[in-house]
Amino acid sequence: MRFADLPARVEHDETSEDLRIGSACVRHIQLNHPGSCLGFRIDDDDGSSLCYLTDNELDPPGEVTTSAAALARFAAGASLLVHDAQYVRADMPAKRGWGHSVVDEVLTLGKDAEARILTLHHHEPERDDDALDAIAADADAWTREHAPAMKVMVAREGEELRLVG
Repeated sequence: MRFADLPARVEHDETSEDLRIGSACVRHIQLNHPGSCLGFRIDDDDGSSLCYLTDNELDPPGEVTTSAAALARFAAGASLLVHDAQYVRADMPAKRGWGHSVVDEVLTLGKDAEARILTLHHHEPERDDDALDAIAADADAWTREHAPAMKVMVAREGEELRLVG
């Protein structure tokens, strides 16, 4: 199927300004991914916030589009930070430059951003549930030691979260 064949009216807005949609302010940031990608932050008037940064390599080879420090500032204090965590250190360097992050770098980003909840997202398709459970256990142990105020979780299909300000 071609993009043009989708049964939808798609409008591409090149605005660089924040958008206001109802009670929410939506901002975006460039991410580090081949072919370009955007991350989003939604801040609601009730004080809750969601920062969605997927298809992002925190330590890409070559030119960096947006630094980890800039991403931490963008995600600062988010109620929920959802970030690409496709790889573990053992996957590297074979996957370096593919546009996806290593779990331990994402944990550091969550800590630096002081996110309340960090969700590890965009899992390696070849990992089974046992491997994801092991990643969750390691991430939980790291968080208890280095960022005890942050809750970390591995994204799961069908999971629902309620954000409060």
